[in-house]
Amino acid sequence: MKFGAHEVMDTHEVLAEKMNMMNHLGFYASQAKNPQLQSMIQRHQQEGIRSYNEVVALTRGAGMTGNTRMNPLMPSAGVQGIQQNVQYGINNLQTVTPHPDAVMSDNEIASAMLIAHKNSAKNCTTAALECTDINLRRALTNSSASCINQAYEVFVFMNEQGQYPVPTFEQGTAQTYLNTYQPASDSVMSGLHTQSGAMENRGPFMAGQTNTDSYGSFMNPGGPQPPSGM
Repeated sequence: MKFGAHEVMDTHEVLAEKMNMMNHLGFYASQAKNPQLQSMIQRHQQEGIRSYNEVVALTRGAGMTGNTRMNPLMPSAGVQGIQQNVQYGINNLQTVTPHPDAVMSDNEIASAMLIAHKNSAKNCTTAALECTDINLRRALTNSSASCINQAYEVFVFMNEQGQYPVPTFEQGTAQTYLNTYQPASDSVMSGLHTQSGAMENRGPFMAGQTNTDSYGSFMNPGGPQPPSGM
């Protein structure tokens, strides 16, 4: 299998991150006291191992051909059903300070998991955007979505425990700010459909791109140009 240099480096970083994440989750499992947190750690570790093995297999070309297409994961892969009951507002915030002790609290474990999942989602997305191999790209995209959902599950747990307060604006401020954006009108949408039909009638070129140089760069970048009589 052939991979581009950029995707090799990014995939290397993703695999190293996944391996360290699994090792850390094993340590967190031995330190956690809350049963809900323990269960979450176990499920997230299992999903991490599955994702790690999948990416490793793809880098070795195991069981994949050029025409193979992987099925996307369910959006909730590795995540237990979540009741969205987020508590908003900041009340009675406790001060914190670094203390590199040998024992971690449940709050510290959950916080570390949340940060790790967020970073993993970003890194998997970045790596997927650089992939030339469609199967590796899809595996990394699936992994990013899984990390996003796992991060949300950790956030909900922390929020329920009062460990992750959500600051808010005054309701009037939030609505005024967001209501700046209004829906696109039906006339705008119908105009887009008209433009789309006109573009399809012209073929695969952008409006105004009718010279043969555009053909070569669009359809076969770096390849030979078509005969001038085409």
